[in-house]
Amino acid sequence: MLVYRVTAPTQVIRKIDIFERVILALCEAGVRRSDSLADHTGLHIELCEHIVEQMIDSGRLTGARELTAAGRQVHRSGQLAETPELLVTHVFQDAFSGELWPRSARELYFRPVEAERDGLMSVRLGRRGAPRVIAATVVHCAKPVTWPPRPEAVINAIARHRVTATKHRGEKAQGELPDLFGVHAEEELSEVERFEYLPEVHRVVDIGEPRLEYLLCSLNVSGSLVGGEDPPDPFGLGRSPMLRQLLRVRSSSDERFASWLADVRSEEAMRLQERLRAASLDWADHVEADLVHRLGEGLFTHPQTFDLLKNVHEQAGRNDSASAAEAVRREAYRLYEYLLRRFIAVLPPPVEWSGRPAGELRRDVRGQFEKVVKSQAWEVLIELATDLGFNHLPVEYKGSVTTLLSGPPKIGDSTKVWELLCWAIVSAADPLSPHVSGHPLRDLAKQCPNLPTDLVALGKLRNSGSHADRDLAAIGSTEWSVSLAMEAARAALQLPPEIY
Repeated sequence: MLVYRVTAPTQVIRKIDIFERVILALCEAGVRRSDSLADHTGLHIELCEHIVEQMIDSGRLTGARELTAAGRQVHRSGQLAETPELLVTHVFQDAFSGELWPRSARELYFRPVEAERDGLMSVRLGRRGAPRVIAATVVHCAKPVTWPPRPEAVINAIARHRVTATKHRGEKAQGELPDLFGVHAEEELSEVERFEYLPEVHRVVDIGEPRLEYLLCSLNVSGSLVGGEDPPDPFGLGRSPMLRQLLRVRSSSDERFASWLADVRSEEAMRLQERLRAASLDWADHVEADLVHRLGEGLFTHPQTFDLLKNVHEQAGRNDSASAAEAVRREAYRLYEYLLRRFIAVLPPPVEWSGRPAGELRRDVRGQFEKVVKSQAWEVLIELATDLGFNHLPVEYKGSVTTLLSGPPKIGDSTKVWELLCWAIVSAADPLSPHVSGHPLRDLAKQCPNLPTDLVALGKLRNSGSHADRDLAAIGSTEWSVSLAMEAARAALQLPPEIY
């Protein structure tokens, strides 16, 4: 790029310090003796006299220490009169397009470089005691522009830099700036924070001869030049839309640069995948150790339960997105499906139970159980659920009555969770069941009295993220799903070890 040294007249507004302003206020209030000023301000009496003498010499106080018209003006505004000053700064012109960067710099900071080799240049960053060498690709310009920038373009570039720097300083003071990870150039090349005040420029006196220099830029190649965030600003002021625009133009017109950018992107993608894989393994190890600490080493004798529970926690640790929350709910639902199947396999319910007395049950002309039979069985099922400690048996479970009346449980891959829970309730609470005493479902009902309702909600929410209208409010259900999964695992540990 081409660098131009610019000289411009400015008007600098200087502010009075707090001591001068306080003494002016005291003098206006009638407190004018040196000892009284020292008592009110806490300053040494000689310092107060020195400040007063300076303000008398500058015409802000009279010999009697009364405020002059200029002193009253300064006291009201807190500012001294504007003083003319020449500003010497630099502006930067893109060698390819001739467009000025919306930036300026009073000083130029150079970095030691080595000879170019294979299109790369070694640049030493950091401090002398802690140097850091990076390899920077060189973007050449065979025919740089030959026209100097117009004065109005220079004034506009300096003004835009002033606005951006002021906004950047305010955001930095409020802690609102994003973390540009992996970007060292922002700190190492920034010069704007070295100056407390950036004056306005309305006129240009001189534009020097152009100097062809390289500008060191840092590019986060994992982002896109078409979408996403802008790359970091090489002048340390947040992000730079202009840099993204220039990179996009160069990548479309320079095959060598486009090839280099594609290679770097590919390498960065591989590094990112490796970091994600390593982080995923570390998180899986952490989850396993944490679950063993909380539930005991008995988890190792229930490998299927352990795997399902780990899946729930690993998905919960991914992020707070709707898809992650959906995955947590889906894995928790699978864990309950497995648990209830284990209940029925290890502690099978009786064929004849209180809602299905011995003998042939009455059927209607279509061969279906009569309504009165199903109604009686449903009432018995509700009583059994209440006896276990469940608060409510939703109407979704009513359709399982027909299955419970048909004879021994026939558990297949398509068997719904409601049917599985109904059979488990019969096994755990029916007086005709041999497993009433000590059935794990009783402890589960104490910990999760709303489990029948929760399973209905979990079944509906587990696929909410796969539809076009994602239920963003359901993201908060992650913690609830994890809690349900933990109680399912505690209940599974009360069963005999799994055998494979």
